[in-house]
Amino acid sequence: MLDLEIVTQFMYAHFEQVKVTKHGTHFLARCPLCGDSKKSKLKRRFNLDYHNGVPGWKCFNCDENGNFYNIYSIIKGISYDDAVEQLKNWKWDQDRIRKRLSKKETKEEKVEFTHYNWIKEDCSDPPERYANALKAFYDSRKIDPKNKLYISYQGRYRNRIIIPIFDADDNIVYFQARRIPKTGIIPKYDNPASPKEIIIMNSHLFDPDKYIIVPEGVIDAWMIGTQGTTCLGKFISEDFLDELFKMTNEGVIIALDNDPEGQKALLNFMKDNKSSRKVKFFFHPSEFSEYDDINSIVRGKSVQNVYELITQNSVNFSTAYTKITISNKLLEGKSNENNKSGNRLYKSKRKKLF
Repeated sequence: MLDLEIVTQFMYAHFEQVKVTKHGTHFLARCPLCGDSKKSKLKRRFNLDYHNGVPGWKCFNCDENGNFYNIYSIIKGISYDDAVEQLKNWKWDQDRIRKRLSKKETKEEKVEFTHYNWIKEDCSDPPERYANALKAFYDSRKIDPKNKLYISYQGRYRNRIIIPIFDADDNIVYFQARRIPKTGIIPKYDNPASPKEIIIMNSHLFDPDKYIIVPEGVIDAWMIGTQGTTCLGKFISEDFLDELFKMTNEGVIIALDNDPEGQKALLNFMKDNKSSRKVKFFFHPSEFSEYDDINSIVRGKSVQNVYELITQNSVNFSTAYTKITISNKLLEGKSNENNKSGNRLYKSKRKKLF
């Protein structure tokens, strides 16, 4: 159980525009991970509830969430276990709180993101069964061995495959922690909360005279090659796209997953993101329509040049919007028809019962 004063000091020392409610046990602030609302600097979407000494948090802008040790480790740039240890030996720093509350904030007070290289410690020299599981994952996903994967057999991400993103200096700036297949661990992914908008995979490798292609995940980006990057989910921010536009003379292609969730996210992106008319959109050719993502296409069809496949099957905003809306109407029609069939079946059964 954590002391309320520890949580209070941490919030005032590391967060902007902190507001305390519920008798000092609920904290609102601007989220340091996603940067919070870009339109309004007054919005506070990061919520932390003290919850009787077991604090939990969630950002209602980027949807990241976790416990207090988790956010502490991210802000400090240390491992989860080190965060637990440090909080056991917390020392007060009242001067830092006063500085943070003052209107003038020095550069030293700003939180700087470092790296996640510490995760390698939980993955070094894995036991044989873990090493075999990692090899099986490489083979099943058709991942080139030049792309580094790790497997965590201890610590916070135990029994998970670590899918890292590296910067130009070979530092891990983000990673996805995916459960080892067939282990049944919940959730499937347990990724660190992170300022995703500043993470651009392969930024140091892009050819400016080629398209930059943006799928959802790291493995899909690996299938594309050095022109692949990832939005690390289904949300694509304007800031993220603005950075990509600076790195290419050709353009950007969005390649979200070919499933209902991916299509919904794509439609939301088209409606909400002012840069959506500047990009192109990849649609799976009819012979690949059964596959959900780029990696599954490679596994199922053994495509050699994924970059070429995507660029040749990408369309502009107006064509993409038409395709999506027609597809959604067809899906809604099928759903309504299924509901009608279900109702008819229910009524027929009800007549038989009575």
